[in-house]
Amino acid sequence: MNDAKSIINKYRTMSDSEKIEYLRGFNSSLDLMLANFLVDIVKDKSEDELLRIEAVKILGLYRGEYNDELIKKELLKLIVDEEDDEELKVYIINAFSLMSISESDIDFFLSVIRGEYYILVKEAAFSLLVYHKNYTPAHNALNELLNDETFGKSAKRELNL
Repeated sequence: MNDAKSIINKYRTMSDSEKIEYLRGFNSSLDLMLANFLVDIVKDKSEDELLRIEAVKILGLYRGEYNDELIKKELLKLIVDEEDDEELKVYIINAFSLMSISESDIDFFLSVIRGEYYILVKEAAFSLLVYHKNYTPAHNALNELLNDETFGKSAKRELNL
């Protein structure tokens, strides 16, 4: 906890360019306080886009020993926000690869694939399903995409059909 406070305090004294470099060089596990701090950076639309992307990368790479459901809930809101940057959405989806995944998460990402999203966002969602294809709900979601015009052939390949 004290480590998180000192990291947060140090971060707040940095310039934007120093913050980006600091986040790029980050390599430590997260506690809930630090994870929530990073989520706040990702959610803050006034922050530099690169800062937001680097913060979400850390959330995906350095998950600590905490329940990440609230963090995931906040990140999912950004994916459906039409005003948020598409590149950020791709990084958010990629961060889910190393987070706990639930059936409702799989359903959400299937809805992204079927929804009115930029193709790179849809591709990231499809890649997430593929990454988790040994998890029954993800496997079932890939089965649902077999006749999809864009992802059907890839789903067949991933399911060895």
